[in-house]
Amino acid sequence: MAIDFIPGSEYTHLCKACQDMIDQLIEMYRDDLLPDTDDIEAPSMYMYDHRMYCGGDTCVNKPKV
Repeated sequence: MAIDFIPGSEYTHLCKACQDMIDQLIEMYRDDLLPDTDDIEAPSMYMYDHRMYCGGDTCVNKPKV
């Protein structure tokens, strides 16, 4: 049974680019291109762990300068 990951649109504090990337990662998990997991926030955590947040003005995860 496929896990229901939290879609990018639910992360309203992130910009559209980051939300779209989360959705792309969800597809990669579903296509078994990324490791199997039971964590519904795995795509978001993957982005965080790999420093993939874009840093746009509306992202709360933008790098500090």
